[in-house]
Amino acid sequence: MKIIIIQRIFPIYRKAIFDKLNKEYGVRILHGTNSSGIKQIETNYSVPIRLVQLAKKETVAFLFGFVKIIKIRPDIIFHEFNIGVPSILIVRFLALLTGAKFVLWGHNINLKRGFKPFSNISDFYRYLLMKTSNGVLFYTPDQLKPVKIYINSRKLFIAYNALDTNSQLAIYNQISLAGRDEIKRQMNISTKFNLIFISRLLPAKKPEQIIEIFELLAGEIKTDVGIHIIGNGPMYDMMQATIDKSAYSNNIKLYGEITDELTLGKFLYISDFMINPGYLGLSVNLSFAYGCPIITFDNDKMDQPHSPEVYYLRDGYSGIKIKNLNLLEMANTISANLEDGTYREMRKNCLSVIYNEGSIEQMFDGFEKAILHNKG
Repeated sequence: MKIIIIQRIFPIYRKAIFDKLNKEYGVRILHGTNSSGIKQIETNYSVPIRLVQLAKKETVAFLFGFVKIIKIRPDIIFHEFNIGVPSILIVRFLALLTGAKFVLWGHNINLKRGFKPFSNISDFYRYLLMKTSNGVLFYTPDQLKPVKIYINSRKLFIAYNALDTNSQLAIYNQISLAGRDEIKRQMNISTKFNLIFISRLLPAKKPEQIIEIFELLAGEIKTDVGIHIIGNGPMYDMMQATIDKSAYSNNIKLYGEITDELTLGKFLYISDFMINPGYLGLSVNLSFAYGCPIITFDNDKMDQPHSPEVYYLRDGYSGIKIKNLNLLEMANTISANLEDGTYREMRKNCLSVIYNEGSIEQMFDGFEKAILHNKG
């Protein structure tokens, strides 16, 4: 059985799931490349194809590789589902022409609006593609729920979005043996409490608000708090200049991009909360893998909604969702939780959620169910 997966890009965070799919099914990944800032790779089972950017937005692009698809003659084609990629229609036609099964996977719906196929033209386009496909893979049940009203649920599957939880668990077990105090000593971190932000430094992520939130913390606790900002991007220089001007610059550190998993794991392990005033993505998975709960704003209040991974963040259990889009309210919530310490139980909950519900095995299971559904 020949299986191909077509992607705009091959981001490094997808290597674990694609390695596993290649090992079990010998998949080929057809992918383009772009300059989005996301680290991208190639492997011995990946096939680079031409990508033409159609707009400034990185998700709007045309993918080639049609001749390669015809030569491979796959039994199943998985295609990243993004309505900003018009070439998906040509691939759908090639699947019909060659007899290949066609499976969509990705966000699949508009995360802010939901799915309203008979009142929104974009959703109607999504509806037609899903209706005529042989399967649709979602990241979480939250995405699938509004779609199953309109699409046969027997061809809808969930591949819980995951990072390489096997390697993360090995690192977590390694650093947890040393304990938080020892890891802090190794990292030369002396603050009693530590808050972390890990993301690309983009306006939609609102990293500048981390500094504002810190300055709004209760005065008696502020000097005991260290802020660790990890990431790079167009806002880096502005962030560093703002930190340098702050009266609390000794408490706020901007590290730039860190890709070493062990180092990231240590930072998260010693942190009391990840703070994210902008939208969340796979940083939820990363944070929870090392037992670090998250404080963010509720999805309903966001200009740009959280990505599907916010499914793992259960308010009051594995993190906290602030109902109002108010920085002072977030700062007060942080101060109150650091002072009473009851949030510490959330660390165990984060580990339980991600390793029981968001593991690489569960992501693979979703793909495998879609494969077996379309086999033969």
